[in-house]
Amino acid sequence: MQQVALQFSIRQLISQVPGRELGKDVCCSESDRTSNRERLHIEQASDERDTPARQQRSLPLAIIALLGTGTDREVAKSTGRAESTIRTARIAHGIPKFPSATRSLDEQTIEALGTKPDADLAREAGRSESSIRSARTRRGIPTFEQTISQQRKQNPETSSQPRPRKPLSPDDNRLSKITLTQDIESALGLEPDRALAKKAGISPSALRWQRIKRGITPYIPSAMALSNAYIPDAAALYLMTWASDAAVAKQLGITTWKVIKLRAEYNIPGLCLQIEPPVGLIEALGTKPDCELAIAFKLKRRWVSKMRKLLKIPKHKPVSDVMQSVPESLIMQLGKLSDRKLGQVYGISAWYIRALRDERGIKPKQPKRLPTKVLP
Repeated sequence: MQQVALQFSIRQLISQVPGRELGKDVCCSESDRTSNRERLHIEQASDERDTPARQQRSLPLAIIALLGTGTDREVAKSTGRAESTIRTARIAHGIPKFPSATRSLDEQTIEALGTKPDADLAREAGRSESSIRSARTRRGIPTFEQTISQQRKQNPETSSQPRPRKPLSPDDNRLSKITLTQDIESALGLEPDRALAKKAGISPSALRWQRIKRGITPYIPSAMALSNAYIPDAAALYLMTWASDAAVAKQLGITTWKVIKLRAEYNIPGLCLQIEPPVGLIEALGTKPDCELAIAFKLKRRWVSKMRKLLKIPKHKPVSDVMQSVPESLIMQLGKLSDRKLGQVYGISAWYIRALRDERGIKPKQPKRLPTKVLP
């Protein structure tokens, strides 16, 4: 690329005027100015707008005088400027950061470092937990938990002993101080602990402790006590074929866990239906096609199929004698007409037609496709 020679007056301005200002006054590109400056070994003029001092000329002298007299946030808040602007101006003028006032710990708090958890010590001293932690780590003092574990390792005889508890004050209401009335004590084990605790005005755990202390077994409902010896009858077995476990347990007065065990014992799958199926539908599943059962019981076909699959009942297959009574003319027309059309002509279900065709390996009739026109 051929270099463009600049005029003598313009070459004199290259070392005096920054390229940004010179490009506005002289109609020449930046590449031409750069090539001529490098060819003539002329240093580039500095742009005063790029210096930090030029950047901070917009700040008044009164604000510059406040730099370093307080934290950048305090100065920015008092002058109404951004904290980043104050920080940049302070760094540009070489003013050091204002030292933040740190409140040192008193001697009593320093001596207590490591003798109790940091959170408890911070709460007593009125300081943050992070300041207590940093003061402890700076002095190389281990935590309270580390000190306790180290003492247990040094004294293995006392390591197995429980930690000493705080002495009981007269206001403490411990479990041993609870006294039960004669009515509540006589009802232990005959009613639920929660109900008795509500009558006695104490917590359920406290009443449970009183019952265990006296060696009384917990309350067991009658339905739960009889659930282990429960033997279902025919009506209960029929109820378990379609109802959910919760509904069966509520109806028979046993637990849900007992219903699950009875299902596994008698091999009864759970349909979890909300409405009882029509009488005779479960017995008829698999004896006829699902579509015919759906029409007979006025149900949806997919609902009947789903119930049959959940009960693991095999799908209905045509009986051999029905197959033999099919006319020969029907067999000759298999695959020539659709299954539905043949069923309507001979008065047989389309399902039988399809079964006859599949048994003989005859493909179904395919609709004729119109020849596609080839565009010239």
